[in-house]
Amino acid sequence: MLWIALVITPLFCQLLKFITCDDMNLKNLFRTGGMPSGHSALTSCLATISFIQVGWTLPTWICVVLWLLIFRDATGVRLAVGRDEDLLEKLAKKHHVKTKIKHVRGHTSAQAWVGTSIGIITTLFIHLVL
Repeated sequence: MLWIALVITPLFCQLLKFITCDDMNLKNLFRTGGMPSGHSALTSCLATISFIQVGWTLPTWICVVLWLLIFRDATGVRLAVGRDEDLLEKLAKKHHVKTKIKHVRGHTSAQAWVGTSIGIITTLFIHLVL
């Protein structure tokens, strides 16, 4: 029954983003970045499920490494790319150059940690209730 956490966790994160964003439209339901990190939530949920099912064995360690990679990507590479895109867009506007920049947003460490916490807490809650 823990597979339910894999569905509920990312949906809950996206719903939180949608509720807390400035302008509530359906486009924001699928935006990247923001609070909380759905990727961190999903991978921490997966690691927690693995720990509950098999303890500290190889599958759990693989899930933890996957979580670390996702966490690092969201707070490092994607965050830096998003900031670079903002700078490029400002430069393009300043010099009157038309661009079609697709904004990919990363996460701050706080956003990724909140997502991680949501993933763990949601999984533990479902485990205890079901």
